Amino acid sequence: MTNEYNASSIKILSKAEADERFGFALADSMAERYPHLNREFVLSLVEACKWSGDDAEQVTLYYATHKREGVSPSEECREAHQQVLRDRRSKQWRSE
Repeated sequence: MTNEYNASSIKILSKAEADERFGFALADSMAERYPHLNREFVLSLVEACKWSGDDAEQVTLYYATHKREGVSPSEECREAHQQVLRDRRSKQWRSE
């Protein structure tokens, strides 16, 4: 059996659906909402939250408002975030 790909196979996602399905879309939305935060920092937070199960929007809000609002990231999220940053640095150094 073959799956035929045609125009009816294409689904246009709403912004909310894209944010829910794709971490980079959520990071872009939050980077637009909080322009003073670096997009790469937000993307690394979203990735860490996926690993830890923390709410990415609440954790980003925590950092965006200088720790006055939102939910403080769990210890697991903090560790995951540090690992994500280490991995990115390592990949960057290898590519140079």
